[in-house]
Amino acid sequence: MQANEAAIISLLRKTGRDGVEAVITHLRQGGFFCVPASVHHHNNFEGGLAKHSLEVYAEAMNVYNEYTDYFPYLEPVLPVDSITLCALLHDVCKTDVFCMRGGRPCGTGIPNNPHGRKSVALLLEWGLSLTDEERIAIAWHMGKWTKDADCLPEEVEVRFQEAQRKTPLVSVIRRADSLASRKAIEEQMNDE
Repeated sequence: MQANEAAIISLLRKTGRDGVEAVITHLRQGGFFCVPASVHHHNNFEGGLAKHSLEVYAEAMNVYNEYTDYFPYLEPVLPVDSITLCALLHDVCKTDVFCMRGGRPCGTGIPNNPHGRKSVALLLEWGLSLTDEERIAIAWHMGKWTKDADCLPEEVEVRFQEAQRKTPLVSVIRRADSLASRKAIEEQMNDE
């Protein structure tokens, strides 16, 4: 867990973004580096949220390289710092939602929807300077599975597509989150 914490903090600091030190303080104080990423799904173990965040970051960089190899014109509209921040911080909303009790992952009872928008709100509250594109990418990192009280379930996919049209960062973060989650589930199944 300490290695994951050190890696995340180093990557966040490299962005040089206004407010990043306050975010790091909140991550440490809130238990981000110790909590599971879920109760029943991927990375459902102590330190799972930090591990998942690093896995999403690694996948996001792979997706970025793939996209910019094929479409070099995307490079200027996909800043690496934006990818880093979105990948590492997309799930900060889970810090108070999951915990470990008796060595087992469990929920705290605190609501977590709208999931992505909750992460955006926390980051802004903590003083992180986010671009509009970063806010959209974090808010829509669940893609068509986003639960949002502002729209009906049948509207979610249309709104997700609109978000993707606003910035390619949405597609990078969504794809990276999906790939990292799927790989973590497969890894856990193979370990059992």
